[in-house]
Amino acid sequence: MPEAGVVEGVFSDYVQDDVGEAEEGEAEKEMPEQQERTKKVIMMLQQSFTHKEKSAPLRFQHMIHPAEAAAPPTKHTAAVAFFELLGLNAKGFVKLEQKQAFGDITIAPKELLIKYAAKI
Repeated sequence: MPEAGVVEGVFSDYVQDDVGEAEEGEAEKEMPEQQERTKKVIMMLQQSFTHKEKSAPLRFQHMIHPAEAAAPPTKHTAAVAFFELLGLNAKGFVKLEQKQAFGDITIAPKELLIKYAAKI
């Protein structure tokens, strides 16, 4: 069952599974796309936390796979989502918590996430 307020398919909208590794010199070209993806994740999290109860954290699994009927996310999609969350955690947008190894990750908003105005 999807969590209330979670936007479905947010990662699959901009992550392609057939993307190979970048060749030398391509990393500079991908930077604007990565920034756009980060902005999309910020906006998705803001929307999710706006619609959630204050006491209920967002779970990583529900974020990347909100609907039971939908196909599970690919490893690439899950890795991209995890990478974006790690970056947002390092920048002070969210707080990530994992109580046990390989357990689900909970995502809690920090003040910076709520105040940030992302524009695409």
